Amino acid sequence: METNNRDDILREVPMGFGFALIKNEAAMRRYSEMSESEKEEILMKCKDAKSKKEMQKIVDELVPDKNINSLYEGPKTM
Repeated sequence: METNNRDDILREVPMGFGFALIKNEAAMRRYSEMSESEKEEILMKCKDAKSKKEMQKIVDELVPDKNINSLYEGPKTM
């Protein structure tokens, strides 16, 4: 993602959401590809978030198939 595009996104979103997006490049890319109405829906969720954990959940849901927990299968048993 271009730096200018990222900076534009960070200027238009709530600070907590922006910080969470910075940590998740895939989520930031997904957000930048959304329509204006989709972005508005996400921003409304952000305004209702009452904790850092809730904000992180919103960001994680932008790319649900990229959840790190789904990549870990655990130890193989024989």
